[in-house]
Amino acid sequence: MKRIKWFNLLFSILLSLSINLKVVINKGLDYFIKEFKFDFNFLINNIILCVVIYFIILLIFKLLDKIKIKNTDLFIDKNKKILVFFSIFITTIIFLLVYYPGVYLNDTYYMIYGPIRFSNGHPLFLNLTWSILFFALKIYFSSSFSIFCMSFIQSIISAVVLTYIVIWFNKKIKNKTFTILLILYYIFIPIVSNYNMALNKDTIYTLMFLLFLTLYYEIIETKGNILLNRKFIFKLIIVSMLMMYTRNNGFYIIVPSIVVLLFVYGIKKYYKSILGILAVLIILSFIPTLISKSYNVEYLKREKYALPIQQVCYLVKYYPDKLNKSDYDLLDKIIINSKETINDKYNVYKVDDIKFDSNFNDDAFNKYEKKFASLWLDKMPRNIDSYLKSYLLNNYHLWAIDKLVKKQSVFLEASISGVLEEHQVINKRILPNGIHNLLSSYYEKFTTFFNPALSFIILFLFNVYSLYYKNKKLVIFSFPLTITWFGSLIVSPLSSALRYLAIYIYMLPIIIFFILKETRDKYE
Repeated sequence: MKRIKWFNLLFSILLSLSINLKVVINKGLDYFIKEFKFDFNFLINNIILCVVIYFIILLIFKLLDKIKIKNTDLFIDKNKKILVFFSIFITTIIFLLVYYPGVYLNDTYYMIYGPIRFSNGHPLFLNLTWSILFFALKIYFSSSFSIFCMSFIQSIISAVVLTYIVIWFNKKIKNKTFTILLILYYIFIPIVSNYNMALNKDTIYTLMFLLFLTLYYEIIETKGNILLNRKFIFKLIIVSMLMMYTRNNGFYIIVPSIVVLLFVYGIKKYYKSILGILAVLIILSFIPTLISKSYNVEYLKREKYALPIQQVCYLVKYYPDKLNKSDYDLLDKIIINSKETINDKYNVYKVDDIKFDSNFNDDAFNKYEKKFASLWLDKMPRNIDSYLKSYLLNNYHLWAIDKLVKKQSVFLEASISGVLEEHQVINKRILPNGIHNLLSSYYEKFTTFFNPALSFIILFLFNVYSLYYKNKKLVIFSFPLTITWFGSLIVSPLSSALRYLAIYIYMLPIIIFFILKETRDKYE
């Protein structure tokens, strides 16, 4: 069997770059910013490590080849479905009791108390749903108990969706061992239990994303033939709509994924179905925007300039002489006392510290958007090195197997900032301290080994393994996850937050098991 080696080499190059950059940054942030150059020595180090990684990958692939996998169906009847549901649901509820009344973030507060006002950054219809439910419950209960009820309801929805995913996976994989391992994964991986009950838009979006991927696989498996089925098209539109309406960027994952299928499986036979689906989704995507605009809600342009803001501020912080007086005059209009504010608040790892600072003037930024873009582009040719360093630091968690923070989320305490006393959401320990401390410790220790970069690298490696077997179906199946990661590389405001790539945690075992199983089905 002919081995495809170019993809192995590409993976080796990227991983060696990641490891070498991480080593340099670990020498000290100031060293990386001021001293480090992409010089000959760095190139040699990468070449040596790349060669080592390349042969390690070949060894890993040979070891994977030795794994024998048989078809051993697991019959899941009604009773087993109920058992799977309660197994996932109960573990989630245990975590919910540990973090009672639930995970209530700043985003949650904005979505509940300003569903239309904050629709410029949060999904309008999810905002309205949560707001109505919260205030309807608050009539009879306290704010804290209302949040608990909402978290409880979401936990049920999460358990239903994950049970459906297990059943779907079992039908496709036809392997008892893999199905049981997936169930255990959803039960015992604390990140999953935490996200199941966390009241942030990423949880519902991730669950809808999971459903979308099951439909996406059906299209791939049938080579597009299922697109002639009207019932399936209706399901795809509904799930896609829910995905778009639970996170504003859902549209940018769905459309490219469907367009890829359009070209992979031919235009002539399915173009009417696919173009019809795309037309409906485009129309649906405009509805929240039109409603928001009718209430004079302006989209915050700073959101699409996360990277330019970070790079310009990088120059102000570390190379202030690179900007002239007119540059600072412009920045002072956008950021009050720009030099002082940036020097005090700038964080190389996330742009949020600047663009959400009280000194950042949204109206001024919207007004001077083009001038700021010109400033950013004008400085680029002579500051490529600084721009690249700023970019790498801002997206550190997406490519480096490392952690900048001790926890992957703020689950240990509720956010009450900006909430009036009578609306405070306060964490209480419902379970005994021993159980609370044990589960909290388990969550903290586990997340030490899980971050977006590690998840991406594992999935990337298994996709390379698929290409090693010339199995493009599995690579196309991973395409929505791939563009999710690359999208975060481009517009990530806070790359260290795992919630932006929570779908990776939910999908990690599914992708691995599919690839291990199907690469063997084809050749054995």
